[in-house]
Amino acid sequence: LGYALFFIFCTQAKTICGKKIPFWSVAYWTVIDIIAINAAGTYFHHHFLQLMPSITISAAILLTLFIESSLFHNTIRRKKTAQLLLACFLVLAPYREMIDFFLEKPQTYEHPSLIGLKELGIWLKEHTSPDDRIFVFSKPAGILMTYSERRSPSRHFTRMFSRVEYIIEETVNDLSKNLPKYIIFKPARTENATWFLDFLKPRYTYVDTFYGYDVYILTKNN
Repeated sequence: LGYALFFIFCTQAKTICGKKIPFWSVAYWTVIDIIAINAAGTYFHHHFLQLMPSITISAAILLTLFIESSLFHNTIRRKKTAQLLLACFLVLAPYREMIDFFLEKPQTYEHPSLIGLKELGIWLKEHTSPDDRIFVFSKPAGILMTYSERRSPSRHFTRMFSRVEYIIEETVNDLSKNLPKYIIFKPARTENATWFLDFLKPRYTYVDTFYGYDVYILTKNN
């Protein structure tokens, strides 16, 4: 509806310019805003907030011109009233929709894989203390550590860092200095990470598999 208002605004360019209103400035501003909010390809709340000022000014100018042309010319009262109501609807309807859009409770959707990670993260939190560390050798390391509220002993806490020699050496040193209580990983992702398996096997014991992730706990004698 905001785009429709702007289209009507553009059709009245000659009249608006004749009133010495800076039509081109408002039009340029609105076009830039429209391009900006469409660049992302998906609309979010802040995109609509960005568009509101320019569309509001366009609508206010249109409403002012409409009231002037309707109230100060000899028109039939019924027609004049209908036109005024229509103008109010065109201006106020977008705001009514926007109020619902901003105030309604957002609907959340959790991907099934994220539900599993959430439950695993909560399980890790319940089976560790705040001082314990966990090492997640997988892409969703950040998700698991967020839900578990536990830290990694190494800054290189995801599998993507495991292909550079000096990073591997630093990671092993970090893990050795501050042994994590739990290590979590997907077995299929460790086939080529021999350094990881060499570190894991002598120090950790298999606990269980949660949603495709193997969980190992630090052996007590380590």
